[in-house]
Amino acid sequence: MLETPLALISPTMELVVFFIGFYGHAGLSVWCFNRLHAIPWPRPRIKFCERVIMLLAVVVPLLFASRWLSSGPGAWLPYDATRAAWLCYPIVCWCAAAATIPLWVVPKLGDGPCPALISNDTIHLDVCLRLGFAPVGDALTAFCARAPGNEILRLAIQRKTLRLPRLPPRLAGLKIAHLSDLHMTGQLTREFYELMVEQANLLQPDIVVLTGDIAEKLPCLSWIEPILGQVTARYGKYFVFGNHEKRLPDPQVLRDHLRRAGWVDAASRYLRCPVAADEILIAGTELPWFGAAPDLLGAPELPFRLLLSHSPDQLPWAKQNGFDLMVAGHNHGGQIRLPLIGPLIAPSKYGFRYAGGLYWEPPTLLHVSRGLAGIHPVRFNCPPEIALLILQPAH
Repeated sequence: MLETPLALISPTMELVVFFIGFYGHAGLSVWCFNRLHAIPWPRPRIKFCERVIMLLAVVVPLLFASRWLSSGPGAWLPYDATRAAWLCYPIVCWCAAAATIPLWVVPKLGDGPCPALISNDTIHLDVCLRLGFAPVGDALTAFCARAPGNEILRLAIQRKTLRLPRLPPRLAGLKIAHLSDLHMTGQLTREFYELMVEQANLLQPDIVVLTGDIAEKLPCLSWIEPILGQVTARYGKYFVFGNHEKRLPDPQVLRDHLRRAGWVDAASRYLRCPVAADEILIAGTELPWFGAAPDLLGAPELPFRLLLSHSPDQLPWAKQNGFDLMVAGHNHGGQIRLPLIGPLIAPSKYGFRYAGGLYWEPPTLLHVSRGLAGIHPVRFNCPPEIALLILQPAH
């Protein structure tokens, strides 16, 4: 047997190296899972790839562990061509583990309060206590809702006062209610959404924006007009679609319901929104799932630009086109936020970077909602959210 310097590694050190590789493998699996859901593929293909990623995430470490246990220490060392081949993927995993330091650990350590945030007044509403019952529509959701720490029925109502450098003083105090990711599927009953509307209206917003994943089940389309039609806003309410609307046989039916409920479709265009004696520009994008980016050629130079997008992945486009504020959803805050670590899963090409909250990337301030529901009835350290954004100029 040909000796190599690697053969001098102690069994303990070898075990450490193995677990570093496992850590890198887990990171690669999460990276692939997050970016998969940012691709506008048909749902069957997405689900197939999702299962493959999850299967490989479990099977590959077991395969290497079983080889190590069956062959003993040094089983992975490159004594011959076969063993050298077995070493290829561990090298990739070790590189991935090393890459997490600049790509994950350092950004986490650098996270702090967004400089645009002046104040955040948050109250939490126990939905079950308020309604007198749990508004759940199936056995799985009922079971999950009872799990200790699960916050799917603990609604966070947030009043965030924000400083925007280019906001003219005459628009000071403009209030925008941001709703996202309602996921009307029947897992949560209509009473949950009626309470949501009640709480949104109590905020007395000037404008309400709804950033996609609204409804995806045909029986829930009958909820749109009687429930979302009750949302009130002084200067209008605007919406765009997300990826889950593609699950409807005909998404146009949902658009028609929303329009009849008094909502303005902002998808793939820009609009002039009267605000008191002024006007602001509101645009919407449903990329990468529907339509195209708004054609801003000839758009008026109004004092404030607001972009609605389901995915925060459109932030570079918003910055390029001078939007002052962009609102998005899609990432649900990660749904599960681990202590110190934060979220891991976020369906974005940027991974967890824009999982939820405020992000100042001049000239654009991005607000990503944690959303109100989801097809997975699990939320830990990440309650559903209604946000009121109160805008103030820099001076």
